Amino acid sequence: MRVREISAMRLVVAIENVSQVTRLMLTLFDAGVLQSVHFLERQGPDVWSYYGLAWAGESTASMLAVPESSYINRAKVLYRHFVVLRDPRP
Repeated sequence: MRVREISAMRLVVAIENVSQVTRLMLTLFDAGVLQSVHFLERQGPDVWSYYGLAWAGESTASMLAVPESSYINRAKVLYRHFVVLRDPRP
């Protein structure tokens, strides 16, 4: 775990696995493959926002965990949310 940025308004923390992740004596992820970044930002005196990103390298386990169709569905939903549904034109 590494603190990438710290201030009164923002905290950014990066996390990376330092050892293998195994299950039932099988290696699912090698060291350094699972990574995430977490952002905390102050929005007001008592309000903080959070945003996190997580990913895994191109190992077999990461490809099996989430099928490609799921990524396509997520991309379509995000597109509709930000472009189609927010379009002010009738």
